[in-house]
Amino acid sequence: MIAKYYKKVKFDVDIHNILRINQRNNYKLTDDILNDFLSINNKRLKNPYELVEKIRLTLKCDNIENIKMFLGKKNYNNYILNLKKHVDYCEKNINTYYFETLRKRHNLTNQLSSLMKNNIEIIPPIYDHISHKTGRVKILKGYNYLTCKKEEKSNLLSEKNTYLVELDFSSAEPSLLYNILYGKYTEDVYKSLNIDIARDKAKLAVISLTYGASDSSVKKLTGINKKDIEKIKKVLDINKIKNDLTEANEKLGYIQSIYGRHIYGNNNLVNYWLQSSTADYALSCFNQLNCDYDIKIKAIIHDAVIFSCKKDIYKKIEKLNFLTDPITNISIPVKLKILSANMN
Repeated sequence: MIAKYYKKVKFDVDIHNILRINQRNNYKLTDDILNDFLSINNKRLKNPYELVEKIRLTLKCDNIENIKMFLGKKNYNNYILNLKKHVDYCEKNINTYYFETLRKRHNLTNQLSSLMKNNIEIIPPIYDHISHKTGRVKILKGYNYLTCKKEEKSNLLSEKNTYLVELDFSSAEPSLLYNILYGKYTEDVYKSLNIDIARDKAKLAVISLTYGASDSSVKKLTGINKKDIEKIKKVLDINKIKNDLTEANEKLGYIQSIYGRHIYGNNNLVNYWLQSSTADYALSCFNQLNCDYDIKIKAIIHDAVIFSCKKDIYKKIEKLNFLTDPITNISIPVKLKILSANMN
């Protein structure tokens, strides 16, 4: 049974005040949440305000409160019917992920602060949490930290009297998978396999298997025997997870990460599921780190985060051997590295 860290919710609607229901639940569906949910689920709701805004500018009218007048009765009614259809779909399929985890992701990357490089200010980039199939972050605009090379990072500089620090997880995806299956922390997931093969071969085998490679391909890539391949698959429950995900995909037309994000596609289901779950895991941990310590987040690089902090704060953070996600209570080991120090 695949672990689930989300639940179905009831919600109220408050979308541009067009539909309003007296608040009865803890969750309120806003236009932002609805649009995120629909985009991830490959649906689109035309925004009448975009059309009305064009009309308003053409007519030089300052007031667009009477949207029905601008759109016309037929267009307005069609919009309301379309909105109702999407809200009904939302009510049947949405879960806490869209109200909580995804909102925290947005809020975290909206708080990013700038860095300096060669005496030039680097404005925080704009992150996209929606368009990638599995929910991995993308950068829409600005400096692309996701493709930033090692030597480039060493040229970045934070505020005066601060360290610029990079923190990343050790073997994030397989470590998360091991925690989900066994409910316990492991310092080295590859040692936990209890297989007498070189670590680099074990790592390559695990990655290949979770990406859907066949046994013969794994054997060719790593040189390990079929018995050890079968043991890795058994320890990480690859076949059972694949079967469960395949069954869910055939029944629903999608799968869900452990946090509840909807994922579409027919291939590499284990990889999609694990990659999506790990993306949310990492950002949930980084959000908690930001809440717990006086740091300034500069960039998110998938399962790594760059932040600045004072020396005394760094001394506390460097004692951390792992980060714990408050949603799942799962812990994964982390590594820290000082990229630069601005102590002038």
